[in-house]
Amino acid sequence: HNIQRYMSLKTWISLATGATIATWLTLLGVEYPLLWGMLAFLLNYVPNIGSIIAAVPAIMMAFIQLGVGSALATAGGYLVVNIVVGSIIEPRIMGRGMGLSTLIVFLSLLFWGWVLGPVEEIAGKREQVPDAWKRVVWPTAFTDLSAEQEPGIRDRRWLLFRRIAVSNDVEARLTVAADVKLQVRLNGSPIGFMDASAQMSQPMHDELMLNQKKPFPIQLLQGENIIEVAATQLVGTRGFRLELMTPEGKPVPVGILDEGPDGEDLSEEVVRIETHQPLINGGFDAEGMLDGWITGEIDPGGSIRFTAEAEHLVTGTRALRAEIREPGAGGIIQRIVVTPGKKYRVTALIKAADFKGEALVGFFTGRIGSWNSRSKPLRQDTDWVQISFDWMPGTSRTTYIACYLKGQSGTVWFDQILLEEI
Repeated sequence: HNIQRYMSLKTWISLATGATIATWLTLLGVEYPLLWGMLAFLLNYVPNIGSIIAAVPAIMMAFIQLGVGSALATAGGYLVVNIVVGSIIEPRIMGRGMGLSTLIVFLSLLFWGWVLGPVEEIAGKREQVPDAWKRVVWPTAFTDLSAEQEPGIRDRRWLLFRRIAVSNDVEARLTVAADVKLQVRLNGSPIGFMDASAQMSQPMHDELMLNQKKPFPIQLLQGENIIEVAATQLVGTRGFRLELMTPEGKPVPVGILDEGPDGEDLSEEVVRIETHQPLINGGFDAEGMLDGWITGEIDPGGSIRFTAEAEHLVTGTRALRAEIREPGAGGIIQRIVVTPGKKYRVTALIKAADFKGEALVGFFTGRIGSWNSRSKPLRQDTDWVQISFDWMPGTSRTTYIACYLKGQSGTVWFDQILLEEI
């Protein structure tokens, strides 16, 4: 019954979309307006990209027939129709037409939960890890997709959603800050796409990620609303922040519905993630020695080889071995997410042999080597020694940690890197 009701409503919405497009193209004088209207009607059933595909041939026809001005007017018409119908009219009709219940329970924070995933890309195919929805409650606005997970060695795909309720229709802003790819839907309709995945080989645009929010205007309907987030987590990225705000920037009071999706199998255990894990695989003991880490920028002409060391360790099963093969500088890096204003302590084990240069553990944003804070450089051969230093991130939520060396020759080992809040 629900599926039939949904398809009936979707058909009427698609008819309105097609008729509006045909009328607009007729007014502009574009040939075959009924054909383009029919195409808009049919492709409106295709989520996300259907409206884009429908617009392309009509815009090309307008350009060929009438010139650049008419092509831009055609594109503008498609844009306005899809924003008004897809972001305002369709969510309202779907919410009311599907009979969503009313619940007046107010909370001041939006807690995220119900995580399906991760789904990892393996040889071009998706492999679903759990068989049922995993019930997870995130008590903070930041969703750390790496928490309680093995370090990512492949891109992962996640589907998250939260069922909320409001007492009245509300104009709101869903503010998003992320270093992953996100597609957000409200009550089944797309409201925004964000691709903030990192240029991980040379991270230079952190200001576009977890430190800066992008607002998406939304209309919350009286009663129940469902927000879906489809996230693609590239290797080295961490997660996202989502918050519901009024146009004036105040939190939207919402009720949280915890009973889960109808018709889906649910795991019985409820996991509450109280904190996120800033540093992953600091002991290099994961299945892949560099899981969670990536190779940062290395000086042109230089060559540094990173391998696993399994002998003569202080603890654990492996350490990182960095051998300078050609004079230069570089290191391995990991994006970390921290709490602004907190103080952290970094400890690590390090040793060197036949080494002519300097080695350290440090934090940076922008280019590797532009340190925000770092350990005292090691400049001589030594057996395993522990290094330690304190660091505060200031107002930043994300930065990079690096195991770094530069020099003429020699080998340096890193192990047991820990980052703890103090």
